[in-house]
Amino acid sequence: MRRRAVQLLMCLLLTPACCALSVGAAFGADAAPGPPAAQDPEKDKAEEFKDSLIPGYDDAFIVQGKWAEGLAYYEEELVKILAAEKPDLAAGQRLLYAHDVCRLFPAVAKGVPSPDDRPFAQWLLQYPNLVRLLGAAVRPEDDAVGVFRVLYLLKVKGPLRKPAFENLMVALAVVYDKEVTAADLGGDGGKVMELFRYYVKHSAKFRDNPKSMPYFMLKYVVDNGVTAKERDWALKRYGGSTSVGQLYSSVPYDMKLKDEGESKNRRRLLEDGYTLENIKRYGGLCGDQSYFATRVCKSICIPAVGFGGRDTKTGTAHAWASAARKTGDGWRWTDAGRYGGTKGYVVGGARDPQTGKTMTDRECWLETQLSRVNATRRLRARFCLTGAILMEKRENVKRAAVYVRLATQLNPYNVDAWMMIARFCSERKLKTDTIWSFYEAMVERFKDYPQFTKGILDQLRELIPEDEIQKHAKLYDMTWEVYQKRHPDIGAQILAEKGDYLMARGQPKAALNVYADAVMRYRRNGPIMEVLLKRVEKVYRSRDAVKSYVKFVEQVMSAYRDQRAAAMKGVGHRSTTFYKLASHLRDLYVEIGDKRKARAYEKLLKPIKSKRR
Repeated sequence: MRRRAVQLLMCLLLTPACCALSVGAAFGADAAPGPPAAQDPEKDKAEEFKDSLIPGYDDAFIVQGKWAEGLAYYEEELVKILAAEKPDLAAGQRLLYAHDVCRLFPAVAKGVPSPDDRPFAQWLLQYPNLVRLLGAAVRPEDDAVGVFRVLYLLKVKGPLRKPAFENLMVALAVVYDKEVTAADLGGDGGKVMELFRYYVKHSAKFRDNPKSMPYFMLKYVVDNGVTAKERDWALKRYGGSTSVGQLYSSVPYDMKLKDEGESKNRRRLLEDGYTLENIKRYGGLCGDQSYFATRVCKSICIPAVGFGGRDTKTGTAHAWASAARKTGDGWRWTDAGRYGGTKGYVVGGARDPQTGKTMTDRECWLETQLSRVNATRRLRARFCLTGAILMEKRENVKRAAVYVRLATQLNPYNVDAWMMIARFCSERKLKTDTIWSFYEAMVERFKDYPQFTKGILDQLRELIPEDEIQKHAKLYDMTWEVYQKRHPDIGAQILAEKGDYLMARGQPKAALNVYADAVMRYRRNGPIMEVLLKRVEKVYRSRDAVKSYVKFVEQVMSAYRDQRAAAMKGVGHRSTTFYKLASHLRDLYVEIGDKRKARAYEKLLKPIKSKRR
């Protein structure tokens, strides 16, 4: 069914005159480069530059620190390789290294105090693998100045004479780039230095050694804010632990705190100090269990994230823990405390330790899939993506399309490459008849990452003229068919966007029908329904029909009247959908002057409101 929906969806995007072509033809195989070394069997060992920084090319720009001139020179040399009939991929990777140096190293002078900046840059250049990792890890959201400030701190005050723990250094640099200031360079190194020494000192005791763990997994280890004493306690007590589930459930659940909002154990915990040992002794709620499990995991070098979400039935807020362990083909995440799995809690949210922004559990899992691609293929894919960017800058779109496609073949989890392909499609830089095979393959590969594929589809929607309302409506419906069964949150989002589109096109009645249908369809999924209900209210108010809206909300409320008892339990009672709907209806009845019904809902709410948090 879903495959058929995808096919219909793509047919809608195709122009009638299009005919199916192979991927090679669609991307202009006649102009494609010959098979590069990237598609040969893997050798898997990164190239080390011994005699020269960039063998075969002028390295004076790097040696003399002429970053701007070097960036322009290496870009031109890269373009020559990219335009060749059979590109020299080995030479291209060497140039990518030089390109990364000239792109990133101007920040060294700003982050490292003079006169140490030049010697520090020369020291970094002795370790090309460290520079390559930086090139892959540092994103536009990162503070490059802060990144080099952290690395300088680790070099000057670290326990190692050479960067044997390169991935650990990079992870610390991208996580703490905005926290380490110039003043910290003169002290003892603070939290960053303390964490680095800890993970290096105890590396042999961990099941997964930080020396060999990739930086994109280590960033979920080093964002560990507990004290040194707590880390030592966790290592001594749980050093051999492998189960995040056991850690989560080992914290006694404080039922008295849940039911009454306070307890003797909670007071003792706060008086004695909120530490891992005390949480274990006195217990707590789900947030405490998640905090304990994730911080213990991080302290024994297990990547872990504490997620939060709302129950699909009652809307009650909850926190759970997720930890990753290495398997034969990469890393896999395991949840603890996510009762009902993804059906009980459709999606979780947490803070991304690198960007500081909110990320979903699916986004976290998708990034982890990079571990299934070896380092050599990731490097080669990044070269191809850089090549695509450079060729597009020179308006050679056909050649750019070839390289971005190669990037996805080398590393199927390179999100930036997929987004570039989608942008090419939305800007009509590629033939429209490539979309079906592209999108169908992507949906199948990323079926567990709907936010990503949905983001791609949003760009493809631009292929349809904005004023073709029927085509857009049909596209939304077909897209909904693809996602609605496995991912109700994405399905609801698509219906909301359909209504938004209709509103923008001056069709409020049609939009209201879409919103109202979505609310009733998802009314048993409280958190999703609440978002949709706000749109329904907006339309009713725009039509001066508040009383009609009240009747609609009463219909929705009928699905939640049996949850009053559940809403009265626990400290999260005011986050429940029952409480929110009852409060909303009380306010609405006050607004329309129906005091009797307003008092009735106030009576329903009073026992809940009187409970102590």
